[in-house]
Amino acid sequence: MNAFRSIFLRELRAYFLSPLAYVFLAVYILVTGLSTWNMARFFDTALADLTPFFQFQPWLLAFFIPAIGMRLWSEDLKSGTIDLYLTAPAPIYTVHLAKFAAGLTLVVTALSLTLPYWGSVTYLGTPDHGAILGLYLNLIVTGIIFLLITLAFSALTQQQVIAFVLSTFACLAFLVIGLPAVTSPLSAALPGWIANWLLDLSLYDVFARALRGIILLSDVVYLVGLILLLFLAGLVILSAKRRVGSRTGLPFNTLSFALLIMALPLLRGGIGHIAPAAQIDMTADRLNTLSPSAKQLAAELKEPIDLVFFYSETIGQDYPQIRAHAERVEATLNAFQRASNGQLRVRTIDPEPYSAGEDLAITHGMTEVPTEGIDPLYFGISGQNRTDDLQSIPFLNPERDDALEFDIASLISTLDQITKPKIAILSGSSAISENGGDGTASHISQKLIEGFEIVWLSPSSLDIPEDVETVLLIAPPDLSDYTAYQLDQFLMRKGRLILMMDPAPLFSQTPPLGPKLSKWLSDWGIEPSDEILADTELGLPVTTNGPAGQRVETQPIYLGPGPSQFDRSDFLTRSLKQKLHIGGTGWFDVNGANRLQASPLIQSSLQSYAVQPADLASSDLTPSSVRALMTPLERTVPIAFRLSGRLTSRYSDGAPEPDLPEDPVLKRIAEASLVTRPHLQKSDETVQILLFGDIDFLSDAFYVHPQTGALLADNEALILNALDQFAGRSALAGLRARPSGRRPMTRVLELRQTAEANYLAEQDALELRMSEIQTGISQAAPETRQEYLEAREALRNLQRQFRSKINRLETTLRILTIWLPFTLAILTGLLIHFTMQRRT
Repeated sequence: MNAFRSIFLRELRAYFLSPLAYVFLAVYILVTGLSTWNMARFFDTALADLTPFFQFQPWLLAFFIPAIGMRLWSEDLKSGTIDLYLTAPAPIYTVHLAKFAAGLTLVVTALSLTLPYWGSVTYLGTPDHGAILGLYLNLIVTGIIFLLITLAFSALTQQQVIAFVLSTFACLAFLVIGLPAVTSPLSAALPGWIANWLLDLSLYDVFARALRGIILLSDVVYLVGLILLLFLAGLVILSAKRRVGSRTGLPFNTLSFALLIMALPLLRGGIGHIAPAAQIDMTADRLNTLSPSAKQLAAELKEPIDLVFFYSETIGQDYPQIRAHAERVEATLNAFQRASNGQLRVRTIDPEPYSAGEDLAITHGMTEVPTEGIDPLYFGISGQNRTDDLQSIPFLNPERDDALEFDIASLISTLDQITKPKIAILSGSSAISENGGDGTASHISQKLIEGFEIVWLSPSSLDIPEDVETVLLIAPPDLSDYTAYQLDQFLMRKGRLILMMDPAPLFSQTPPLGPKLSKWLSDWGIEPSDEILADTELGLPVTTNGPAGQRVETQPIYLGPGPSQFDRSDFLTRSLKQKLHIGGTGWFDVNGANRLQASPLIQSSLQSYAVQPADLASSDLTPSSVRALMTPLERTVPIAFRLSGRLTSRYSDGAPEPDLPEDPVLKRIAEASLVTRPHLQKSDETVQILLFGDIDFLSDAFYVHPQTGALLADNEALILNALDQFAGRSALAGLRARPSGRRPMTRVLELRQTAEANYLAEQDALELRMSEIQTGISQAAPETRQEYLEAREALRNLQRQFRSKINRLETTLRILTIWLPFTLAILTGLLIHFTMQRRT
């Protein structure tokens, strides 16, 4: 132990009592900072995520670690001090371990100097600390492996430059052989088992999984085995340098070491096949682990289901996103299979060109994705139940990684149900309409048609079928007496209703809420507003064109309430992890009737205002014109409500006479559709009614990315979760809105909102004055033109002030993460250098 300590401290002094270590640290910090801030544009991502920092680290360490470790044995070989170590009573492995520990101390010191990046993202938002910790652990393990490689080559030659070049080449090789650009040609040129062996030898896949927050058991076994073998490799090289006749006590020679290195990837691959689910999920929300709702759904399957994963593996190797996503898909499918108690059977097919697998992929509806080569890529899932019903996911888009578990669960759930849950819809909005099946309706309308059997109602419908689970009313017009009675009796029987209204729809012309339903709400204790809600704190950013050009500002009537505005005790809103995007919503107040218990689900902030719909209709809907129309409410107001309790029928005398057509034939047809049921005076069970003050949030424009189709908010999840819950599919509802891995820089958003609050009023006044001047500028006097130019300059100065805080924040973070550690390292190195010079 004394020998280890002495050698360890000697090597540390050699590092830290000379400028060498500080130069290396300074260069590492500088290159890390430039790659993170300039190449990966960390701040521009607007995400509290350290992926831009971590993605370069293995490659930087592949150069940095050989540079600091090349001298550890080469210097002793050149000076001859190695003979002292080889003939000393201390075992050679103690010396080797002490040198390794000294080098690792410098590596850990270098990584610790990057901790300000972690502090920065914590200040900017709410990062996934578990995933970041896992990535730092991965870098430390990678550093250990690279350092042991360098030690082995350093023990091989007394030339430090040769040791550096060989070590760097070996470290890069462990990374490069996992890249698709390398594995694809190798797969084509070599037998499959050799290509797989090389892939299992790579460290790149381990790092790629760490970026997703996953640590596999097979990776842990491989890394530990590789560390031990590389440590032994250094000892084998050192033992060869002992004098003839000496005994090392090591049972390994060069041949046995080579055989172990060859066997290690095979062991890794074998464990991966035997125990693919053995993993540690480092993400805070366990995004890589099957959720309890998914396990429940799989465990309750009523009949066997066969799933086929179609993946063109050879072609997919050329696309890192596809390959990484394919691994996640396969792991998720296997997790579902294990949770299903044998009811779910999964197989993978590689649809090679002109094969039976390709024919099966085409017949199962898989999308042929064109590639740069000749052959297309197939990447999807199909499923069949015992009645040969076929459902599929034609293409597994990697950008929907957050929704993968739900997509697979939805596919399984659809196949497991003999019939879809039946819901009834009466809609006055084009976002959800009866013609939604023609592909022209909204995204949410298509999802409703896929997941439910829909009965479309009209204001004069004569029946709501007995097997309907819930009724969805979207901006309904006034109902006939008989239709209102049918709705009343449905509430008595099933007690589940969703009602959506809007004081001023922005995307469709819909009638106001009819007097019958308005009277119902009043009797239940709810008064809907006839004004529009504006909220300066929750406003969504929009791009506007002004006299000084484009700018981004918040639109007060386009709201983005998030989890802090949701009722976290309610199942419906508790599962939502992202914001909702709402436009021109109304709100609700509670009156004195209180016949039902009213619980707010979504509320505004305290910075809420009222806008008259007539005033808004006559404006140009720009944020500045909206702000001019706002009247303070000075309180939070509910945007959505849940009503619950027992109800008494409003029709104590039974059913009214239905309104039948006068035409005898049409009258006879209508009479045939009438269904007579016993009149219910009281509800059979507790009534559950959901109220929403907006219908615009159903439109694609509010939450669907126009190019990629990605969902930007939880609008769809909110409604579909409500329908799933009311239709008895609570497990599926719990899956629909799992948390997203995207974590925005909330600090930047707060700064932008604060800046807007300070400058927008002045900015609006300047733009108004500029518009007035510009209207008659051609006839204006030179003084007026000068005033216009001065107003433009004032506006530009205001916009520069608007950006100043964000720019200062970025500059401050750059100083803390790059220039402060860099300067400290340089100054410390110079101080050590001059101190040592003075001593000599």
